[in-house]
Amino acid sequence: NGNWTSGNSIPIVIDPSPNSVWSSWDADQRDLFFLDLNGNYITDFNISTWDYDRIYNTILDISSQ
Repeated sequence: NGNWTSGNSIPIVIDPSPNSVWSSWDADQRDLFFLDLNGNYITDFNISTWDYDRIYNTILDISSQ
């Protein structure tokens, strides 16, 4: 987990049993969720098959709204 968080400011959810954050969001490993400034859900997708352009364009689309 330190590899994800060391020197970064992106929030990471680690959901050890018996917690249910992943199941309540219907999340799987490597799912990337986008929330607005108020914490409202915008969209999500899985990054297991890395697609830089898709991720970058999603961020640009969200930031222009």
